[in-house]
Amino acid sequence: LIHGDLYEGAYERASERFKDAWPALKGSMLLRVQVVRAEAHQLRAMTALACVQEGHIRGSSRARTLAMVAGEIKEMQAEDEPWIHALATLLQASLDGLRGDAAGLRRQVEAAAKRFDDCAMALHAAVARRQLGILDGGSAGGEAVARADAFMTGQRIRNPQRVAACLAPALVKA
Repeated sequence: LIHGDLYEGAYERASERFKDAWPALKGSMLLRVQVVRAEAHQLRAMTALACVQEGHIRGSSRARTLAMVAGEIKEMQAEDEPWIHALATLLQASLDGLRGDAAGLRRQVEAAAKRFDDCAMALHAAVARRQLGILDGGSAGGEAVARADAFMTGQRIRNPQRVAACLAPALVKA
């Protein structure tokens, strides 16, 4: 349901769903399973980043939320799996962007695209390349977005922008 909320752009609802589920998840043994643990860290960070980007979290709460996201990214980077590191890199791009670090944002999106390629995560790589096109702007950027969208459409994705917003909610702006 959280991914569906992210797809729809219902970021506050996604965040509330995650917050409601988090205590039970933490109290269970499920976080001992690496894929569940990685997904939990990713969803916690994604929903928080999206809410910050949309202006739902401000002031000192914004600073605390971004610090929490940095901690989630660190947890993911501590895992011994390249695919988790790739996801963490894309989250770091969002974090850098929200902190106003345009160079870090670009560097992390480029690194994420390469890491996703290395892990054969083609959809995620397309989302990262789509974001690079948005960052580039102009005709070259538009072509990069079109290539990424064409890849996603070829995978029977009807709305590439919404899928990109689901996988990288604090990045996608077009």
